[in-house]
Amino acid sequence: MEVYSTADVPRGTRAAYWSQVYSRRFAPIVVEAEDSGLFRAELRVGVLGGLEFACVRSCATAVERKAERARERMIGFVMIVQGRGVASHCGH
Repeated sequence: MEVYSTADVPRGTRAAYWSQVYSRRFAPIVVEAEDSGLFRAELRVGVLGGLEFACVRSCATAVERKAERARERMIGFVMIVQGRGVASHCGH
């Protein structure tokens, strides 16, 4: 299992670090933390057969996907276990 975390990253740079980690691993994004001083995030990635599973935990953020394509096509499902989320696609 791969694990990425902001725990050891200086507070003011965590959102930028997280943008880089997620962009490298999945799809190009920009993360804007609600509170950059308190932002924390963790990503755990595992593989089961031909499927890759990812568990993401983070503080409140705005995530914008960049216009450029991911390195490969993928289908993603999002399940919010705790808290709430708002999503839009192409302005809808």
